[in-house]
Amino acid sequence: MEDLEDVSESTKMAPTVSIETIMVIRPFKVMAMLLGFIAVLLLMLSIGATSWIYADGKREGLWQVCAVEGAYMDCAQNNTERDWIYACRSLCLIAITTCFIGAIVVCIGLQAQSFQSRYRHYVLGMMIYFLAILFQSTALIIFPIKLDEELFEKDVERWAFGWAYGIGWVTVVIMTTAALLICFDKDTDEIIYREKTSYRNTVIEVNDES
Repeated sequence: MEDLEDVSESTKMAPTVSIETIMVIRPFKVMAMLLGFIAVLLLMLSIGATSWIYADGKREGLWQVCAVEGAYMDCAQNNTERDWIYACRSLCLIAITTCFIGAIVVCIGLQAQSFQSRYRHYVLGMMIYFLAILFQSTALIIFPIKLDEELFEKDVERWAFGWAYGIGWVTVVIMTTAALLICFDKDTDEIIYREKTSYRNTVIEVNDES
């Protein structure tokens, strides 16, 4: 008489150890990227507005001059073609483009897998931010100085800065903050190596015949 008996045995293999690499991103880098994009939006608002300076019953921006009479405002008049106006326009447009590129570079750095690549992108983004600050600050300094000279020749004694001009300086502060966040924290990302142990169960079938 033959009895066929199937016996299944489960055995546990030796554990397998793998190393996981985890890159820790500091929140300052994320803040620097977000501040860069916020600065771009504010720069667009400031550059396109006509409220840089109020003087002589008018408000003037980089592109248009609006005549204000009580509640009525006529913005059909384009800003007169002056060399320093061209310079301010160009500097502001370069500043907004440069700031946007800086934010994109920092964003790429946040997604880089290599620590060296991240560091290079952070430094490059910081330098681009500082360039944008230089361009925007120069335009904000040139505009009131040259306009004041013209108003002085026209014997206009009273004038005031508009809200759009103030936003221009706010963007300079924001870009400076973003650049400094990277400058003080550019090489503090951490690489953490974590061991991961995995076990794999296998089933061994043993056939006994009697």
